[in-house]
Amino acid sequence: MPVGNWVINEACRQLQIWDQAGHSWTLAINLSPIQFEQPDIFFVVTEALRKYSLSPTRLIVEVTESSALKNLDRSVQLLDEFSKVGITVSIDDFDTGYSNMLMLNTLPAKELKIDKSFIKNMSHSETSAKVVATIINVARSMNMNVVAEGIETQEQLALLTTLGCSYLQGFLFSHPLPADRIHVLTDQKTAENKTIPAGKINTNFPAISQKNPA
Repeated sequence: MPVGNWVINEACRQLQIWDQAGHSWTLAINLSPIQFEQPDIFFVVTEALRKYSLSPTRLIVEVTESSALKNLDRSVQLLDEFSKVGITVSIDDFDTGYSNMLMLNTLPAKELKIDKSFIKNMSHSETSAKVVATIINVARSMNMNVVAEGIETQEQLALLTTLGCSYLQGFLFSHPLPADRIHVLTDQKTAENKTIPAGKINTNFPAISQKNPA
């Protein structure tokens, strides 16, 4: 838990540094299952935002599906508190199944991340491709953004763009970079939405995410 609290504090500190440099970026942080069960986790996150004078809208909180399902009543209450103050709630490592789809209708989440195992298999598995298409369609019907993890090939990029996935991330765009080098990624971003439009990416230059204008 001390390490998890340090990550939250460090994320907000870095956001303030970028803010002072003129970058109004958002940042996603993962809450581990242990962190998510902390009684004071809402206070820890909101206090870090207050400490660094940041709007809650600058932060995305990612919670794994398994963590959210462990104690659904508490999860709904906690994530609703995050959502009400303006923090975006993202469900990570999403799988399929009846209970999972019901959970989406219950949790106040605005973003869904498709597990990279589905992405890895979809180019040679019709079943995986159909699963990904179903997840994207269900999420978009609920006005949720969809993030596909683990994009490593042009074929995966093309398939997911065709399916209407909102955001793509993976080694095809960039390997992890230190915070002081993130600013170089903005050279390819559009002035309108600060993201890279589908079909406009130069794969010889690092990029973190891609927004599908559809």
